[in-house]
Amino acid sequence: NAAGVVALTRHLDWAERVARELALGDPARAAATDAAIARWRRLLASASEAVLDTATQKNVHLLLTTSDLCRALVGSHCICCKSGKDRTSMAVTLEQTRALAATLAVVDEKRVCKLLRRHGVRRVNLLANTDQDKYAFNAVQVSSLPRV
Repeated sequence: NAAGVVALTRHLDWAERVARELALGDPARAAATDAAIARWRRLLASASEAVLDTATQKNVHLLLTTSDLCRALVGSHCICCKSGKDRTSMAVTLEQTRALAATLAVVDEKRVCKLLRRHGVRRVNLLANTDQDKYAFNAVQVSSLPRV
Protein backbone atom coordinates (compact mmCIF):
# COMPACT_ATOMS: atom_id res chain seq x y z
CA ASN A 1 0.00 0.00 0.00
CA ALA A 2 2.85 2.40 0.73
CA ALA A 3 4.24 1.89 -2.78
CA GLY A 4 0.79 2.62 -4.17
CA VAL A 5 0.64 5.92 -2.28
CA VAL A 6 4.05 6.83 -3.70
CA ALA A 7 2.81 6.06 -7.23
CA LEU A 8 -0.38 8.06 -6.64
CA THR A 9 1.70 10.97 -5.34
CA ARG A 10 3.84 10.99 -8.49
CA HIS A 11 0.75 10.83 -10.69
CA LEU A 12 -0.96 13.57 -8.72
CA ASP A 13 2.13 15.81 -9.02
CA TRP A 14 2.09 15.29 -12.79
CA ALA A 15 -1.67 15.91 -13.01
CA GLU A 16 -1.30 19.09 -10.96
CA ARG A 17 1.38 20.44 -13.32
CA VAL A 18 -0.74 19.67 -16.38
CA ALA A 19 -3.90 21.12 -14.83
CA ARG A 20 -2.11 24.35 -13.87
CA GLU A 21 -0.63 24.70 -17.38
CA LEU A 22 -4.06 24.25 -18.92
CA ALA A 23 -5.51 26.92 -16.62
CA LEU A 24 -2.92 29.60 -17.40
CA GLY A 25 -4.50 32.88 -18.46
CA ASP A 26 -8.04 31.86 -17.47
CA PRO A 27 -8.89 33.08 -13.94
CA ALA A 28 -12.13 31.09 -13.72
CA ARG A 29 -10.45 27.89 -14.83
CA ALA A 30 -7.51 28.57 -12.50
CA ALA A 31 -9.88 28.87 -9.52
CA ALA A 32 -11.63 25.61 -10.44
CA THR A 33 -8.23 23.96 -10.89
CA ASP A 34 -7.10 25.15 -7.46
CA ALA A 35 -10.25 23.69 -5.89
CA ALA A 36 -9.77 20.37 -7.70
CA ILE A 37 -6.11 20.16 -6.69
CA ALA A 38 -6.99 20.90 -3.06
CA ARG A 39 -9.50 18.02 -3.16
CA TRP A 40 -6.90 15.72 -4.73
CA ARG A 41 -4.41 16.61 -1.99
CA ARG A 42 -6.99 16.00 0.77
CA LEU A 43 -7.79 12.57 -0.69
CA LEU A 44 -4.10 11.70 -0.98
CA ALA A 45 -3.48 12.78 2.62
CA SER A 46 -6.40 10.64 3.75
CA ALA A 47 -5.05 7.64 1.81
CA SER A 48 -1.61 8.16 3.33
CA GLU A 49 -3.11 8.23 6.83
CA ALA A 50 -5.02 5.02 6.10
CA VAL A 51 -1.81 3.31 4.98
CA LEU A 52 -0.06 4.37 8.18
CA ASP A 53 -2.99 3.15 10.32
CA THR A 54 -1.72 -0.21 11.51
CA ALA A 55 -4.58 -0.70 13.96
CA THR A 56 -6.75 -2.25 11.25
CA GLN A 57 -5.44 -4.81 8.80
CA LYS A 58 -8.38 -4.39 6.41
CA ASN A 59 -8.94 -0.69 5.92
CA VAL A 60 -12.01 -0.04 3.77
CA HIS A 61 -11.32 3.68 4.10
CA LEU A 62 -8.16 3.16 2.03
CA LEU A 63 -10.14 1.48 -0.76
CA LEU A 64 -12.77 4.20 -0.75
CA THR A 65 -10.29 7.09 -0.64
CA THR A 66 -8.02 5.76 -3.36
CA SER A 67 -10.95 4.95 -5.63
CA ASP A 68 -12.25 8.51 -5.10
CA LEU A 69 -8.81 9.90 -5.89
CA CYS A 70 -8.46 7.82 -9.05
CA ARG A 71 -11.92 8.91 -10.16
CA ALA A 72 -11.13 12.58 -9.40
CA LEU A 73 -8.00 12.27 -11.55
CA VAL A 74 -10.15 10.76 -14.35
CA GLY A 75 -8.38 7.45 -13.85
CA SER A 76 -9.50 3.96 -13.05
CA HIS A 77 -8.69 1.29 -10.53
CA CYS A 78 -9.27 -2.41 -10.16
CA ILE A 79 -9.48 -4.82 -7.28
CA CYS A 80 -8.94 -8.47 -8.06
CA CYS A 81 -8.71 -11.74 -6.26
CA LYS A 82 -7.54 -15.10 -7.54
CA SER A 83 -10.79 -16.27 -9.12
CA GLY A 84 -12.59 -12.95 -9.52
CA LYS A 85 -15.27 -13.72 -7.02
CA ASP A 86 -15.07 -12.97 -3.30
CA ARG A 87 -13.05 -9.79 -2.73
CA THR A 88 -13.71 -8.62 -6.25
CA SER A 89 -17.45 -9.04 -5.81
CA MET A 90 -17.41 -7.30 -2.46
CA ALA A 91 -15.46 -4.37 -3.90
CA VAL A 92 -17.62 -4.11 -7.00
CA THR A 93 -20.88 -4.11 -5.07
CA LEU A 94 -19.48 -1.46 -2.72
CA GLU A 95 -18.52 0.71 -5.71
CA GLN A 96 -21.92 0.14 -7.33
CA THR A 97 -23.63 1.21 -4.12
CA ARG A 98 -21.49 4.34 -3.88
CA ALA A 99 -22.29 5.22 -7.50
CA LEU A 100 -26.01 4.79 -6.88
CA ALA A 101 -25.80 6.95 -3.77
CA ALA A 102 -23.91 9.67 -5.64
CA THR A 103 -26.06 9.75 -8.78
CA LEU A 104 -29.50 8.69 -7.60
CA ALA A 105 -29.42 9.88 -3.98
CA VAL A 106 -29.93 6.38 -2.57
CA VAL A 107 -30.62 6.77 1.13
CA ASP A 108 -30.08 3.37 2.75
CA GLU A 109 -26.67 2.49 1.31
CA LYS A 110 -26.05 -0.45 3.63
CA ARG A 111 -29.29 -2.12 2.60
CA VAL A 112 -28.63 -1.52 -1.09
CA CYS A 113 -25.15 -2.99 -0.75
CA LYS A 114 -26.50 -6.08 1.00
CA LEU A 115 -29.17 -6.52 -1.68
CA LEU A 116 -26.62 -6.20 -4.47
CA ARG A 117 -24.42 -8.78 -2.78
CA ARG A 118 -27.31 -11.15 -2.28
CA HIS A 119 -29.10 -10.74 -5.64
CA GLY A 120 -26.81 -8.72 -7.92
CA VAL A 121 -25.02 -9.61 -11.13
CA ARG A 122 -21.80 -10.55 -9.32
CA ARG A 123 -23.55 -13.79 -8.36
CA VAL A 124 -23.65 -14.66 -12.08
CA ASN A 125 -19.88 -14.04 -12.20
CA LEU A 126 -19.42 -16.41 -9.27
CA LEU A 127 -21.40 -19.07 -11.06
CA ALA A 128 -19.34 -18.66 -14.23
CA ASN A 129 -16.02 -18.81 -12.34
CA THR A 130 -16.73 -21.50 -9.76
CA ASP A 131 -19.93 -23.33 -10.76
CA GLN A 132 -21.45 -22.04 -7.51
CA ASP A 133 -23.40 -18.88 -6.85
CA LYS A 134 -22.13 -18.48 -3.28
CA TYR A 135 -19.20 -16.56 -1.92
CA ALA A 136 -16.48 -18.79 -0.48
CA PHE A 137 -15.51 -17.06 2.76
CA ASN A 138 -14.49 -19.18 5.72
CA ALA A 139 -15.27 -18.20 9.31
CA VAL A 140 -11.95 -16.43 9.84
CA GLN A 141 -12.38 -14.39 6.65
CA VAL A 142 -15.94 -13.47 7.57
CA SER A 143 -14.79 -12.21 10.95
CA SER A 144 -12.21 -9.95 9.29
CA LEU A 145 -14.56 -8.46 6.70
CA PRO A 146 -15.14 -4.76 7.25
CA ARG A 147 -18.56 -3.58 8.20
CA VAL A 148 -20.25 -1.59 5.43
